[in-house]
Amino acid sequence: MCGIVGVINQKNAPNFILSALKTLEYRGYDSAGIYIREDKLFKTLSRVDSLKSKIASVDGIDGIGHTRWATHGFSTLNNAHPHQSYHKLITLVHNGIISNYESIKNFLIKKNYKFYGETDTEILTNYIEYLYLQHKNPETILFNLLDDIQGELAIAFFIKDYPSLYYLKRESPLVIAKKNNTYSLSSDVLAINNFEEFYYPEDGEMGYININEQVVYKNYKKTSINFKKEDYSCFSSSKGHFKHYMLKEIYEEPLVVDRLKKYISTYNLQEIRNLLKNSNKVIILGCGTSYNAGYYITKFLNKNNIISHVASEYKDFEDATYILISQSGETYDLISAVKKIKNTDNIILLTNNIHSTLARLVKHVIYLNAGNEIAVAATKSYISTILLLTYLFKDINYNEVLSKAKLTIKNTLYKRNEIKQLASKIYKLQSLYCVSKNIGEAILKEAALKIKEISYIHAESIYSGELKHGPISTLDKNFGCIFLITDKTMISNIKEV
Repeated sequence: MCGIVGVINQKNAPNFILSALKTLEYRGYDSAGIYIREDKLFKTLSRVDSLKSKIASVDGIDGIGHTRWATHGFSTLNNAHPHQSYHKLITLVHNGIISNYESIKNFLIKKNYKFYGETDTEILTNYIEYLYLQHKNPETILFNLLDDIQGELAIAFFIKDYPSLYYLKRESPLVIAKKNNTYSLSSDVLAINNFEEFYYPEDGEMGYININEQVVYKNYKKTSINFKKEDYSCFSSSKGHFKHYMLKEIYEEPLVVDRLKKYISTYNLQEIRNLLKNSNKVIILGCGTSYNAGYYITKFLNKNNIISHVASEYKDFEDATYILISQSGETYDLISAVKKIKNTDNIILLTNNIHSTLARLVKHVIYLNAGNEIAVAATKSYISTILLLTYLFKDINYNEVLSKAKLTIKNTLYKRNEIKQLASKIYKLQSLYCVSKNIGEAILKEAALKIKEISYIHAESIYSGELKHGPISTLDKNFGCIFLITDKTMISNIKEV
């Protein structure tokens, strides 16, 4: 998981890129780097802020930047982006995974290329240089890349002595922006939200931007980018007075409830509700927190024809109505799923990004209205997803439900000091069981994920009745239990522990 940014004709480009990378830091923070044309490359194995002193005396108007969470290769300077090719003709940033990198690397080794790191991006950068030396034609390079490279990728790169910033997008997020005669691109619009006009490339699109031309190739045919005015200036990435983004976002949950109330009263979702009501089978797909929200709603509804699956493991793709849940709208496993579902008219997407790849692939899109989620652990979108799914499936007084939800959230926030005292008893543990029955287990599935994400403590949710069937034998002073009491019969389970 990485964040990329690039800019053309931006006054004080180093500081602009630094600021954008700080916004993208939620995408990864084990290394970062900035390249300013020509040949000013800076990297760090620390947080983005550590680049500030390195670029203090650097000037330039064109550049690219990257913040990384290592997925391919360790966190080393050789593996950090931006990458430069063997002869330093190409400088590139990349978000995604190259699946055929080994065959390309073997090909390049035979061409006497040497490699100093372990990343697929270093291989890609050198392959672009090879293509450049063969053809000396950027258009041919882009076409060959689309044909030769397998996997998901959003890339931005410079060719030495060329005025343009080149890009290619496939199954990884990318947005291009314009303000006056300055142009930028990023993996997240939040990083460049002060621009005025935007373009979201489709999968398989590529092109270049410079002060004279802004080009996209659609099906290998050249055309000018059609920017559209959007206003993202209200999207703030500031933590405000909060110490952490996650805490800030938890405290924003009551505002999310207010947004949902307005959204439901403004947009007619009855067609989607009717689709679900008349469906013989509903399959909910998601990953991580999104899956947990879908899993919760299946427990809440308790109907045999409404089931949830982890998106990466679902293989059947039977005739059914599908609900896809993706905070980013860029979840690879869900994008793959859409391509296997025959009737895309029966796909409903819940997403926090209505300009995302998934939003462009399906007919029915519902906006989560959660606002920015920069923290790694999703909070607002989990609450929003559950509330929206409840509305879609249940005939209830929804204004009353939302009012109660908002009050419950506020009452929980008032207990911050009590919660902090409980946390002080947990954070030194090495492992945790989160124990409940029925719908409580679904709630604790998300609780266990949050504990793992934030504290790096092993945690798993289990049914209380399963304690005596093995798990209880692992308990010791470093292995705790959290019980969510949903049934009086659980008292005996607590006594067992």
